[in-house]
Amino acid sequence: LAQCPSDEILNGIAVDLKVTNPDGVAVGCYSPCSKLTTDNWGNPHFCGEQRCLPESDKAMSYCCPADKVTHDDCVNKERAPHTKYTALIHDTCKKVYAYSADDLPGGGDHACPVGATIHWTLYCPQ
Repeated sequence: LAQCPSDEILNGIAVDLKVTNPDGVAVGCYSPCSKLTTDNWGNPHFCGEQRCLPESDKAMSYCCPADKVTHDDCVNKERAPHTKYTALIHDTCKKVYAYSADDLPGGGDHACPVGATIHWTLYCPQ
């Protein structure tokens, strides 16, 4: 969590991507798309009174929804490939998607190795 970008620029605003649970504990790292489109745990609304939809003007270039943005446009024209979050994922998690159209050079093998263990932590309010 220490590497999660705390100053990601989203639509011209510096944003902390850390996920903080209701107890104030950092528990994860939002992708830029998730930061803009989820409203859980007090995540601020970036589209007025509600969360942004992935196809909204503020979120589309970070979410690259397949029905609205072509793969080539996402990779070559949009913001998703050029975020600190994407750089972090590519530097620390080789061959892992950082955004929806993220096809790494020489990629295609976006799977965990045999024997990998994935830990999920769910926070369930009382």
